[in-house]
Amino acid sequence: MGGDCRGQLRPVIDHVGVVPLTELLKVGGCCCCEVGGRPLSSREQMAEFIRSNFRSVWSLELLLLIKREQRPWSVAEIVTALRASELVVTKCIESLTAAGLVAPESERTVSFAPANAGIRQLIDETEALYGRQPDAVRRLIVASTSGFSLTDFANAFRWRDK
Repeated sequence: MGGDCRGQLRPVIDHVGVVPLTELLKVGGCCCCEVGGRPLSSREQMAEFIRSNFRSVWSLELLLLIKREQRPWSVAEIVTALRASELVVTKCIESLTAAGLVAPESERTVSFAPANAGIRQLIDETEALYGRQPDAVRRLIVASTSGFSLTDFANAFRWRDK
C-alpha cells in the first residue's frame, strides 16, 4: 500500500476531528496514508480508506460493479444491475465522484476512474478484502456512517445542569 494521495480533495480524521485538506498538505500528509500526523499500518490504511470513501454498502457495490466491466455505465444500467433505486444510485455516484473514484462521462453515465495509482491499489485491496471478509467491510462502513457511538449513548443518560 502506501500510494501517494496528495491532491485529493478529502479531509482526514485525526484524534480530535476532521483535518482540512489545506492543513493536511502543509504537513505533507496523505488522506489515506496518515492520520493525526502518524503513518498508518496497511490494515489501518485500508480501514481508513473504506471508512472515508464509502457512505454505504451500496457505494462499494456500485464501485465494484463498474470496476469489473470498465466502460461507461448509465444510471439505468446500474439501477438494474444492483436492483437499487435511482435515488440510491445517484447519491452513490455523487459521493464516489467527490472521492475521486469514478468520473461522470455525461450527465447520466459514469466510469471507473480512480484519481491515481495509489487509490486504484486501495480499491483493488478493498475488493479482495470484501471478497474474503464481507461482514468486516460492512461493519466498517456502517460504523463510519452511523454517527452514533457508545459514548453518545452513555452521555444521553448523564444529568445535565441547567
